[in-house]
Amino acid sequence: MSGCAKRTPTDAQGKVEYYTVSKQPYAETLRFSGRISPAKVHSIFAPIAGTISEKNFIPGHTVEKDQLLYKIDIESSERALQSALTEYLTAKNAYNNAEKEKQSQDLLYTSEIISEETYRQSQQTYYATMLTYMLARQTLEQQIQTVSRTESIADTLEGIDNIDISEMDKVRQAITKIRGLNSVEVEAPESGVMLGKRDGDKDSLGVGDEVKAGQFLAKIGTIDDISVIVEVDQHAIVKLHIGQKVQISTRLLPDTVIDGEIASMSFVAKDSEDDTGNFDVVVKTPSLGEKIKQKIRFGMGVTVKTDVEAAPQMMIPLNALIVRKRKTTVKLVMPNGRLKEVPVETGDTAQGMVVVLSGLSVGDRIAVSKR
Repeated sequence: MSGCAKRTPTDAQGKVEYYTVSKQPYAETLRFSGRISPAKVHSIFAPIAGTISEKNFIPGHTVEKDQLLYKIDIESSERALQSALTEYLTAKNAYNNAEKEKQSQDLLYTSEIISEETYRQSQQTYYATMLTYMLARQTLEQQIQTVSRTESIADTLEGIDNIDISEMDKVRQAITKIRGLNSVEVEAPESGVMLGKRDGDKDSLGVGDEVKAGQFLAKIGTIDDISVIVEVDQHAIVKLHIGQKVQISTRLLPDTVIDGEIASMSFVAKDSEDDTGNFDVVVKTPSLGEKIKQKIRFGMGVTVKTDVEAAPQMMIPLNALIVRKRKTTVKLVMPNGRLKEVPVETGDTAQGMVVVLSGLSVGDRIAVSKR
């Protein structure tokens, strides 16, 4: 930082020089700590219910796009489907018979051949049978959604409606048509690093585990670009903005500096005991070079640095300060030429200079110890 204040010739003993206080342009450097994480994460879900029969990756290691991750056998789903289909066909036959019986009972009642009590009981039986049929149909639809490789559940059900419970060969054919495959392969949607729990950890999924359709399996973090989440206090957050340029570095790679920018900033402070008001700020990078990709690792600690231009500040040389028992003073040149020690409040430092918050005024002259 360049100073613009004037210095006067040294005094007779040559031990001090005099400095005229003025305001100077000031750029503050802010530093924050964080950890490297993937900028893009792809979640992988089970496309079908079944049992994991193969797992072909190691959490924390890289995988390639379209690499086989899981194979899911659907034998258990087939048994559930067969049970649901059998119950549906049984309920459908009972409902069809109840429909015929209802028509007969309606005719008998309007002809006053049966009593109102008998008719009411027949109606209750009919609606109970209809409800059982509707629930069985809903259960079957859910099972078809779980294992079906066909496009339309409605078309599948229409074909099933033409099957009678006594035609078991057709029932088995219907199950085969719905099922389509004995197993399903789950492939990596992108190249990247497999994230999540390691094998053996609680709740980790492995061979032999049963999964439901739509159940979360794993995540892949891409390594084309990275993000860093840092905590920023309430004093610094007001000095930052979206798109602000930053530099990311780590002691582990002293020769590597990654350029990035602020991608998002939280508008809500995190809970804290001392009401300091810390906010999450997300920093992202453009596409990384191949050399940097080979060096960085997710979870690696980094420092994020950015320069913030501030209004001109009243600044003096650091060696003008006198610190005694936590009290900071400077020697002020009085109108009569004598020196008077006065207290000052100081702020940030930069390049051998310090911001003066109070205790001096622009135009004051102070004594500065010669370096």
